[in-house]
Amino acid sequence: MMKLSHFSLFLVLIFILLLVVNCDLKSKGSTGIEENLTSKREVKKLGRFGREYTSKMVATGNNLDIKLNNLLDKFGLLDKEREAIAYIRRTITDSKIGNASYYKTYTDFEFYNLLESLGATRIKEIITFYLEVVNIQKSFERVIKNVKDATSRGKLQNELNERKNQYQLHLKGLFDSDNFDDIYNEIIGDNYFSELIKFKDEITKVEGGLDVYTWLSDDEQIVIDKIRGIVTDPLIGKYKGYRTYTDIEFNNLLNELGDNKVFAMILVYLEEQSNQDAAWLEALEAIDSVDDADFREQLRVKIDDERDNYKLHFKELFNEFLSELVYQKFMKNICYYDKFVLIKKTAQHIIAFKKLYKKLSSVQKRGLDYIRIVVTNFNIGVLHKTYNAIEFESLLGSLGATRVERIIDFHLNVLKAKKDAQSAISSLPESMTRHNLQRLFDAHSNGYELHLKELFHINFPYQVYYSVARSSYVDLYFEIINYVGKIQ
Repeated sequence: MMKLSHFSLFLVLIFILLLVVNCDLKSKGSTGIEENLTSKREVKKLGRFGREYTSKMVATGNNLDIKLNNLLDKFGLLDKEREAIAYIRRTITDSKIGNASYYKTYTDFEFYNLLESLGATRIKEIITFYLEVVNIQKSFERVIKNVKDATSRGKLQNELNERKNQYQLHLKGLFDSDNFDDIYNEIIGDNYFSELIKFKDEITKVEGGLDVYTWLSDDEQIVIDKIRGIVTDPLIGKYKGYRTYTDIEFNNLLNELGDNKVFAMILVYLEEQSNQDAAWLEALEAIDSVDDADFREQLRVKIDDERDNYKLHFKELFNEFLSELVYQKFMKNICYYDKFVLIKKTAQHIIAFKKLYKKLSSVQKRGLDYIRIVVTNFNIGVLHKTYNAIEFESLLGSLGATRVERIIDFHLNVLKAKKDAQSAISSLPESMTRHNLQRLFDAHSNGYELHLKELFHINFPYQVYYSVARSSYVDLYFEIINYVGKIQ
């Protein structure tokens, strides 16, 4: 999942807290983002920005550099994070930086000891804070390039360059302590972003306002471009009559929504993508475990169809002409990953059904096969639900062996009672009574398949089970048997 900066996340914190999202958006891969929302500094205006700084730490071959690289390997740092460590190292080991302020200058050994003592978790947090500043600086540069007036553009660029130099001094000041816990707390509690807010306001005033899209980081622009690609595609949702945006209309929508809401939408989009990717992989794994090759193929087709249908679902979220309605619908209805969770559960239930079916007796299997034939027959009870093979096995697999056996028992009890009732009627001499009982018996027996279809009409496993458990269909056969016993 693309990483959102803390800075953007804070912008949307108030909005996220006030939203009631209809589906569970907590998932694997999301907790780190959400925890950052409440643990860092308050920022209300400045958005999420791009990335910068490409210097790399190159091992010189001495033992300390080798140890340092081994430590970074142990921490599991990515290339971008290693670049951040290299910059921090050069800053706090340079005696010329902060000399007038008497800031502590580290030796390489002290720097190594600092990293080792803070540990991987806290070092990664520190890197995150550093990269946020770098991202913002890069975004400022991108926006400044779009300033039309050359004089203003040059003035803003000079001011940005000065702020970059000031930040290096500021960064060294954050490490001006011999207590590692104090250093960590100082960085986590740093309010440097308030200065960046002021500079963003300066840029905005000079230019007279810029498109929301311009302020987005590279990663965020990638997200918005994906959304743009869907809502501006006339072929998606054409037969449904969904609105297709022009590029200008889409940019206007972003500007009407404003920074905060656009960031909130990006956040939940990335959350949904993370959930969806994880659910999709889990569903594929479950499908691969299904023994029946035909079922496997059908489930794979189903999962591919859901992937394709996601674009249609997504475009429907933007099928409004008021930006606020688009925002509300998007935030409340973006959840789609549950489609893949359902497919995974279907595969798991089929596997469970196959296992329980093998353990049934031959009589039970015949009984269950009869039920299958009835509820999968389109010609029986055309107004009632007709199952396909996957739906039938998934439903029973979700109920478990005990409940499935009780459903089978219901059917076998009906067959036995039917046989006993017919025997009772046949034992009577030819008479009007026997004739009437036979007519009643035949009418009731002819309605059994429809009754079974009715019991399975609701596609919720436990409702099906309780419908069967509460069925009184067999009672008429008992009444016939008892009546015959009384008149004989």
